Amino acid sequence: MEREEYPIEVMSYSGYKYAQTPRSFSLWGKIFEVVEIISASRSLSFVDGKVREHFVVKTKEGEVFELCHDEERDYWLARRRERDEGQEKF
Repeated sequence: MEREEYPIEVMSYSGYKYAQTPRSFSLWGKIFEVVEIISASRSLSFVDGKVREHFVVKTKEGEVFELCHDEERDYWLARRRERDEGQEKF
């Protein structure tokens, strides 16, 4: 079963690059504070050539989400993950 993806607004830390790491995000009318980045990766689509950043994050409430950032469009999506789907700590 495929999990749903939701468009989100993200407040992020921008250090050496724009939107380097997410700090919090807005979903379902609620602000979720990111307390841990479990993993981070970049992917390049062979279909459209776009670079995307992927973050698996844990929120203050203990929920785990995968956040995906389309750098070209500055567009973010969130997908809820099961707690045991987390990867090694980043």
